Amino acid sequence: MGKMQQNDGYLRQQKISSRVSQLLDAYPLIQQPSQGDNKGTRPFYYEYGTAGFRYPSYLLPPVMVRMGLFASLRSYVFNAAPIGVMITASHNPERDNGIKIADIGYGRMLHDLRWENFAVQLVNASTTHDALQIIQCILEEAMGLQLCPKQLNSCPSASASASAVIHVGRDTRSSSLHLATLFMSAAKSLFVDEDTVQIIDHGVVTTPMLHFYTMYANSEALPSSLFSANLVLQQRAATEEGYFTIIANAYYLLLQTKLPSQKGTSNSSEGIVLSSSSSLPLPARKQVIIDCSCGVGFLILERFINYLEQKISLTGQKALPTKFIIVNGPDDGPLNANCGAEYVQKNQLPPKLFRGRNSDEISSSARQSLWCSLDGDADRIVFHYHHPNNSTDANRKSNNILTSMEQQHRNNNHNAFCLLDGDKIAALIALFIKEELEHLKLFAEKSYQQQTPNGLDHKITPRFGVVQTAYANGNATSFLRNVAGIPVQISKTGVKHVHACAERHFDIGIYFEANGHGTVLFSPTFYVFLTQMEQLLLLQNDTPILPHDERHRATVALQRLRLFPLLINQAVGDAISDLLLVDAILYLWGWDEGDDFQRWNSLYTELPSRQCKVKIQDRSAVQMNENDTEVISPQALKDALELVVLEATKQNTSTRNDGVFRCFVRPSGTEDVVRIYAEAPTQQEANDLANKAAIVTNNICGGVTNETNAFIPLSGL
Repeated sequence: MGKMQQNDGYLRQQKISSRVSQLLDAYPLIQQPSQGDNKGTRPFYYEYGTAGFRYPSYLLPPVMVRMGLFASLRSYVFNAAPIGVMITASHNPERDNGIKIADIGYGRMLHDLRWENFAVQLVNASTTHDALQIIQCILEEAMGLQLCPKQLNSCPSASASASAVIHVGRDTRSSSLHLATLFMSAAKSLFVDEDTVQIIDHGVVTTPMLHFYTMYANSEALPSSLFSANLVLQQRAATEEGYFTIIANAYYLLLQTKLPSQKGTSNSSEGIVLSSSSSLPLPARKQVIIDCSCGVGFLILERFINYLEQKISLTGQKALPTKFIIVNGPDDGPLNANCGAEYVQKNQLPPKLFRGRNSDEISSSARQSLWCSLDGDADRIVFHYHHPNNSTDANRKSNNILTSMEQQHRNNNHNAFCLLDGDKIAALIALFIKEELEHLKLFAEKSYQQQTPNGLDHKITPRFGVVQTAYANGNATSFLRNVAGIPVQISKTGVKHVHACAERHFDIGIYFEANGHGTVLFSPTFYVFLTQMEQLLLLQNDTPILPHDERHRATVALQRLRLFPLLINQAVGDAISDLLLVDAILYLWGWDEGDDFQRWNSLYTELPSRQCKVKIQDRSAVQMNENDTEVISPQALKDALELVVLEATKQNTSTRNDGVFRCFVRPSGTEDVVRIYAEAPTQQEANDLANKAAIVTNNICGGVTNETNAFIPLSGL
């Protein structure tokens, strides 16, 4: 019997190798001309960026095959823990595509350097034999076992249970369906019984939805309190219905906590409304116009808004205070072309508005409305509006908002345009959370002064703060630290690094990159804190000592903070949930009408800045410190940049912000360029500083051009 099992295992392994080998042979690495004096070709080398691999779509078929095998391995090694894969290139043009990993556990970006190296090795294996050997090595190292090739059949492929569980999503690019299909075929091929690889194909979704599904599919890793409100059954959370239900209910309930007299960051506690059946005040509906970058966000928002309005109608209400108008859908114009978060934030210009569905709904008064722009896969968002005092006569006379906006775009008129980027979003959310925490802390302090509740002798104080990168505007950092009194950590650039920093340093960690990618993370300590506050409130209700108004205001703060983890997508930045969060805060503070957008924008004034990039032969030659604020190597570049900043400071003739000059360079994570960022007291000084930094970088790091004016400006970033 033993020999028969052994022989059967050998035959099973041969079948595994045959199917995997067929796919690897069918999709070999792309060949490119060799460099230097060597004739012939060499395999194209794929590098792992912040979230995965991203290249022109024609280069990606071999990547999809190998990453299909990788995803199955990753899930299998961790006992079939669900993993997610998204086929997208985010804010890149339509011709590009890529693959992002939503990792096991919390559905966040893969942030395991060992497994990143596994992915790079497997994707760049030059032959089928090498790829099979790497698969074996991954199993040996990851599982701590010495498996010979015949023993790969020890995977539970013959059992009824799953060997691997993979959630798959894709965006609207023309290449995405083919690449996703190729990925899924490869993922199933690793095991003898393909049915033991469970693939949940979600079709066309946003990247944050795919991360959300993966997070809730790993629900055993989530705090049980996330489901305590019974907003949706746990097993339905990893679906579009679950995504819509959880976020829509949290948004609606958060709106219900509005204090009728609340304007700004008021401490008033009058008329607190917590019931989900209560009626919202219904002033004239304000508009929020959403530029979807001609991407998938349009399709999802169309369904989500319809879902939200149907749910609202069931409560007996006619409408929400906000009317969301979505523009720039997939059929309206080219993906990410002169629109979307990347274009708006980098160029500080309004998006091009393509004539399509919903464009007729934009009224002539929309210039005074709040606008926002998503990127192509809806994981970034920035807000913007037009200040009426700065509008040009030509724009004021136009009765057609589309014509007016296009005319302004052609005239490159910056004056009327006001950008609320990721730094401003982080500041708004941080101020809101800080106020709610202060109400709870004040309530707790007074409660403990009166009596020490049984079992609550140890007070929990969650660590609260914001994570930024070196790209954050200097005045944003100064505002948070010196004006708002909120701790700030500076992290290495890249969402996976910022996310990890927020987890490491804070129990309530807010992170937003200036480009609009961000979210809020909540640690287990945060949930313990809320439980403790709830117990204190129950005690006060039973034996009231503190005034009624203070108890009610603390109740509102607790309700709001309980809703935050449901409204916010903690797995990754989510433009839709971030949109609803910002809209709710503006509504609760009364900052959602007319010139009140200016109140948000005037929290601080950004220092003028300039960004550009320099093409070089090898970006790996530039080494940075741990948070990307300083060059470590080459020393000549470090010294040259310090001299450029010193000379600019000495030559400064500005009468304000004297001496505020900052400049850093950073190698790109996806292409052979060095990115330049400069800040200065005036825009001209920022431009000059960036240009001088680009020149020294080009000269020292082997730039591919000798033209000192050929550096790629904002829109190329």
